[in-house]
Amino acid sequence: MADVRLDFYDLDDEAVPDVCMKCGAPSTVRPMKTFSWMPYWARFMPYWIGLAFMKRRRVPVPLCDQHKNHWTIRYLIGFGGLALVVLMFIAGGVLLANDDGGPGGVFGGVVLAAAVVVFLAWLITLIVLAVTQINVFEITDETITLRNVNPEFVRAYRDMVRNDVDPDVEQAARQQWAKPAGGARRQQPPDLPPDDKYRRG
Repeated sequence: MADVRLDFYDLDDEAVPDVCMKCGAPSTVRPMKTFSWMPYWARFMPYWIGLAFMKRRRVPVPLCDQHKNHWTIRYLIGFGGLALVVLMFIAGGVLLANDDGGPGGVFGGVVLAAAVVVFLAWLITLIVLAVTQINVFEITDETITLRNVNPEFVRAYRDMVRNDVDPDVEQAARQQWAKPAGGARRQQPPDLPPDDKYRRG
């Protein structure tokens, strides 16, 4: 996977290529995703103070049919798995609390042990999903950098930006800012005779 830096003036539905950010296949949907980011040093401050330095940006994210639920699946696994683990711990605790020497106590212990296993599996799954999801690396006043983007999308975006540049404007900019190679002496204006540049007043 790769990183891509998007300019803010490119963040509309028509300014990103029809390539899935996740797998590089042709995209079918473009959901708007709000990314939030704050500087690393601000993360060590109290939360309400760090919010003052947080930046947010909405980005159109082209996705294919296979990955159109890229974030929805992660939310469902995150909140659904948490709810399941909590219910299993509650059920196991209730069974143990009502243990009267019958099989309920044993079953309660099994439920609690299973809850621990499910919790560990849920935690590992969350870590894997967080590492592989498209997320924000940095937001500045002019750009947003996204991580875990498919290289095909990065190439398509760069080609689109390159093709949108007016060749006449680009050539004029190159001539305006080009420096003489090897420290060569700049040419004199054409209306001055060659000998006049050495004449002293």
